[in-house]
Formats: sequence, structure tokens, C-alpha cells
Amino acid sequence: MINKDYIRIQSSINIRVAGSLSGLDLTNPKELVPNKLRAVPLWTKEIVHIKKGVNIYPAIIKNWPVIQALVKDRLLTISEVDDRDLEDIDNITKVEEIAKKLKDANSEKLAKLEALKKAKEATKLPNVGE
Repeated sequence: MINKDYIRIQSSINIRVAGSLSGLDLTNPKELVPNKLRAVPLWTKEIVHIKKGVNIYPAIIKNWPVIQALVKDRLLTISEVDDRDLEDIDNITKVEEIAKKLKDANSEKLAKLEALKKAKEATKLPNVGE
């Protein structure tokens, strides 16, 4: 039986991959000097260490752009996981720890993004002459 929560990745290299790199534009167009760009990076903690060889990882990383690029460059091969692969308890425990860290990092990123959006709304200044 195929398990949709995990994927098997065969890698020819050891590499750390990140889920995303993004930022938030906090530039206030109503400022007196409109050309002041203010962007805040949202550095992600969604990082997974892909080990050389064949290992099991959370399926959530399958759609990350960096993973797709590595597959396209033939540095990684992704396949499905069946129940026989899940018999090693230690391996599954490690994969579940990775999945929990990814979930926590994503929650933290979303909370930071929301806080920054609120800060942006709170700092809007009225136009001069209004």
C-alpha cells in the first residue's frame, strides 16, 4: 500500500534545502519621500538536510521549488513510499521529527507575516494636504 505522507528521495549529494525565500514589502507610498523602499526578508526555518543515498522524507517537501529544480537537474530522484519502507521505526521517527519542525517553522513564518502586515497597516501616514 502506498503511503502519501512520505516520499523516498535518492540523492547523489548531501544538500540542505529551504522551503521558500520570500519577503514583505513594507514601503509606504504615502511618505513624503516616496522612493524609500522598505522590504523585510522572511527568512525561513523550513530547512531539510537531504542526505546522499536513499532516504525517506515528509511528502510536503516534494513541491518545493528547490526540490523540483534538483530533480530537473537529475541530482535527486523522488519516488513513492510503500508500507515495507515504513517498517524501520527509527527512520520513521526521524521523518516525523522533520515534519514537525517544518510545521512549526511554517506556523512561525505565517505568524511573522501577519504581524508584519499589521505593522504595515498601523504605520500608514495620511497624504500631505489631506
